[in-house]
Amino acid sequence: TYIGRKKQMNSPAQQSEKVNILHSVKGRSILMTCLSLLILMVILLVNIVPQAENAMRSTTKNYLGDMARAYGTFINDAYQSNGSDAALSSSFLAEQLNGVGLKGVKSSYAYVVSKDSTMLYHPISDKIGKPVENSVVKGLISKIQSGTIPKSSVTDYEFRGETKYASYYVAPSGAFILVISADEAEILAPIYSLLKSSAAIGIILLIIMAALSAFLMGK
Repeated sequence: TYIGRKKQMNSPAQQSEKVNILHSVKGRSILMTCLSLLILMVILLVNIVPQAENAMRSTTKNYLGDMARAYGTFINDAYQSNGSDAALSSSFLAEQLNGVGLKGVKSSYAYVVSKDSTMLYHPISDKIGKPVENSVVKGLISKIQSGTIPKSSVTDYEFRGETKYASYYVAPSGAFILVISADEAEILAPIYSLLKSSAAIGIILLIIMAALSAFLMGK
């Protein structure tokens, strides 16, 4: 009969099958929602992080270059006015350059090298009077000694496995080179810290979205 058929259609086995299908669809929907959010987060980070790194590198190098030119010009003016004994003495240089560097960056500092490769000033006093170790500065001194005065600039180099920035001012006479350096790892550290925070927040959002989706679909 019609009533018997209707009861058969609504048998417990069929109802259980419908419930299983519903749960399967709900599970797939939640999974797709989470995967979509995860993919979106990864795409954003992959595109934003390199741009942020490049922007930070460019801004830092420009600032280092401006600092080197400003302090270098000041010391060169003193050199022309008072001579090398006064302007290039370790006491005068320490007075002018102590604490010079990027604010909040411990690896950033200034030092001065003479045209014969001798360290005239360095925050670590034991290095004063000793030959410079920086390969970039050694190359500049080699050019000065060959009669060519390099232009002031900013560069990066590898030292003991670390990437470092070096902005340098070369005196027009070639008498000295002022260098202001900084470690790239410390410069980019805020970006990586932000990346970790963003990843943690993203994971929390995924969990919340998954729970919310399960709650809404379960109604």
